[in-house]
Amino acid sequence: MLRRRFRALRNSLQPTIQQANARAIANHLTRSFGLLRARTVAGYIAADGEVDLSSVFEELWRMNKTATLPVINPLSERLDFYRHAADRPLVRGRFDIPVPEVCAGYVPLLRIDLMLTPLVAFDAHGTRLGMGGGYYDRTLQSKPRRLRPFLLGVAHSCQQSTDVLPRQSWDIPLDGIVTELGISYFHQPQFRTIPEPLQLKQNVPG
Repeated sequence: MLRRRFRALRNSLQPTIQQANARAIANHLTRSFGLLRARTVAGYIAADGEVDLSSVFEELWRMNKTATLPVINPLSERLDFYRHAADRPLVRGRFDIPVPEVCAGYVPLLRIDLMLTPLVAFDAHGTRLGMGGGYYDRTLQSKPRRLRPFLLGVAHSCQQSTDVLPRQSWDIPLDGIVTELGISYFHQPQFRTIPEPLQLKQNVPG
């Protein structure tokens, strides 16, 4: 099963490699015009081997930008976003993932300029394989493409599938991907980055 295989691969990375990749990814992000131009950025709290964005949040706070985290809405099963501030503690949410308290401040999806999303695997066409809950897809489907935030996947380079991943009609493709190797876009980018874009592997069976 694809999801199980890539989750195992992600979790097999040594802690030192995980940390080095997170530092490199934070460096790429904080030097990118996409993040520099964004006023409000959605991130996530890492779990299950996902890339840690702690240093990215620290940079967002230093730059006086609004950082947000997703919270699953139990009625709609979509994601609501709440402000993630350095001086506010997080509480345990669904799946034991830390989330902001409701009093931290709700941020409408329309205000989010850049959304950093975790994933299990991705391919050279921007297809994202998530954990299977469909929360990001349902959330983003609620808005036409022109009103959605720029969707940037965050992953270790080993999470790229050399085979084309299956994509359903309701799946929302990534606009770009950032790994420890750099940032790459899957269509004409809305902004440029300072580092040279990474070259995604072509679809070679493997």
